[in-house]
Amino acid sequence: MAWGAVLACTAACTSFTGLIIVRTFLGIFECVCQPAFVFLATMWYTREEQALVIGAFYSMNGFQQCVGGLIAYGIAQIEHAKLKNWQILFTLLGCITFVWGLFVLWWLPDSPMRAKCWSKQDRFLMAERVRKNETGIQNREFKKYQASKGFSSEDWDDLILARR
Repeated sequence: MAWGAVLACTAACTSFTGLIIVRTFLGIFECVCQPAFVFLATMWYTREEQALVIGAFYSMNGFQQCVGGLIAYGIAQIEHAKLKNWQILFTLLGCITFVWGLFVLWWLPDSPMRAKCWSKQDRFLMAERVRKNETGIQNREFKKYQASKGFSSEDWDDLILARR
């Protein structure tokens, strides 16, 4: 939802600085999408199924470009609008993304154990099905040692070396 809101706000930019700020926020909000999808795939699918599901997700990037191009072409045909065509495009796609995010927030359960659309027995069977992944499906306990490990010097050294 945040990504869609920021995308829609792109239409309000009137300077290069504004565009840089908006693009930075888009990058911040977008960088969680790929890891989040992979995380969701590990909760709902077995290891054998994950490659196909994740592959299908990535293949939709090409399909999305086809659809996005058609939408952009249609908007480019608008003449004499108060907004420029690119502003209409960013506003439209940002608002659609925001509304879709609201729907996903309401509809997508955060784990198979909390999916209301299935019975208790079905949820149990789903959890058993992915049990062999040995990744877990729900853990709400905050572990300080895991958070502090992210800031340890050895991890940052690896990150800096990877960038060189």
